Amino acid sequence: MAIATRSRVRVNDLVARLDQYERLLAEQKVEIANLKRAVGVSGEPAEAQLKQAMTRRRMLKFAGAGVLGTAGAAVLGGKQALATQGSAVLAGQANTETAVTVIDATGSVGDVDGIQGRASGRFSGVRGDGGPASGSGVYGFGGNGASGSGATGGPGVTGTGGTGDGSASTGGPGMKATGANTAFGATATGGDGIVATGGDNTGLTKGWPGSGVTANGGNSPAGNQGGFGVFAVGGSSSGVGLDGHGGPPNGWGVAGLGTGSGLGVGGIGGAASGAGVYGQGGSPSGVGGWFQGTGTGVPITLAAATTAGPPSGTHKQGDIWVDSKGVIWMCTDGIAFFPLQLGGLNNAIFSAVSTQQYQLINSNGSTWTDMDTAILKLTVTPAFNCLAFLTANVDLFTSAASFNQDVGISISGGAYPTTASQPEAWKESGGFAGTYSPNAAFVETVLPLAAGTTYTIKLQWKANKAGASTIWAGAGPIAAKFSPTRLTAYLVVSQ
Repeated sequence: MAIATRSRVRVNDLVARLDQYERLLAEQKVEIANLKRAVGVSGEPAEAQLKQAMTRRRMLKFAGAGVLGTAGAAVLGGKQALATQGSAVLAGQANTETAVTVIDATGSVGDVDGIQGRASGRFSGVRGDGGPASGSGVYGFGGNGASGSGATGGPGVTGTGGTGDGSASTGGPGMKATGANTAFGATATGGDGIVATGGDNTGLTKGWPGSGVTANGGNSPAGNQGGFGVFAVGGSSSGVGLDGHGGPPNGWGVAGLGTGSGLGVGGIGGAASGAGVYGQGGSPSGVGGWFQGTGTGVPITLAAATTAGPPSGTHKQGDIWVDSKGVIWMCTDGIAFFPLQLGGLNNAIFSAVSTQQYQLINSNGSTWTDMDTAILKLTVTPAFNCLAFLTANVDLFTSAASFNQDVGISISGGAYPTTASQPEAWKESGGFAGTYSPNAAFVETVLPLAAGTTYTIKLQWKANKAGASTIWAGAGPIAAKFSPTRLTAYLVVSQ
């Protein structure tokens, strides 16, 4: 009697569970039928299905005790088993399989999702964990498009971020990926590996529109390079690593924010003379690249080469090159490079001037003497190979009749002087027929100078012959100053 009583209790419990499941099944059938009617698909009326479900439930109640014996009731009264291969998928339970489970909606009319997941709280709507042999957590393959329709293929994965609560300046990202250890947050292979469109800021009173892709590189210990925010490799041949188009009216195609001394945007050109970074301005007058320094930072830095002079090989018109000496070279015709002239005092222009008056007594007519060893002297160390235009200007006269005045420019250092104890250029000034008659003398020469070599340039003079004489430099004075005597070197970049 006790066993029979327990069996009836268990059968009643089983029937109650079946009632619950049957009711849920009937409700789902009603919902399916309503959906079919909404999209114009014929099916059983909802009321009929619900009545059919109720009829089956009554039959179970009446027949349950007679069908199940004591042993069967004991088994069915145990805990519900987890779904395994070949069983139905149970919600809220772990389901195991040994082969792929396919949910196929291709036979549906209209646009129907294969599967939908809705999470609670901050959890994911759909989550996938990759297999232990480096399997993908989630894999998506876009549709090919209807045959003959001319349509493009569908994206492998489409993500749309949440809009926020209406007061926030930005909504959620369409896709968020975080790499583990040194792995990339997202890896995509093209066609277009990743196509992302930022959200509009329609209806918001503040904030920027969303970025198509926002990526933060991983952190690294001090002394090591941090991870790239975006690392993209163009496909062969001549593929673009990263292509960005700014949204209207003034959106940026690509925006990068470096941390520390890191680059905001970095690019490495392809092996077949590819450009590291390529920018093309939009019509009618957009610029290909716009750079702005912050604080004392410069807008753009061109890394210097390890060798002096222009690069070899074939180049494009407009190419710019900075050599190891700091000379900027530009390819102006698509063939050859030409140096851009450097300027600035004590960089390309050197000058010394004196408003004193000088005299040279009893010159032997052959020995050149420095006019002023302290003032009228230049010390030049070119940063680049160059041609030096050397000039000197001075008013000369004699106080002894029949003596002319010679003035010259001497240089020492490197390959100079060409002839020992002789200037590289000189001129003779008149004065033979008269005394105290200042005559402006000008001397100039052009000499090649080597980068990194120090040269000393001086103004020298002498009489044109030996004898008791005095020659003078500097006319006047006016306001206690004699006419200027000047020595100048002007350096022009050379090949």
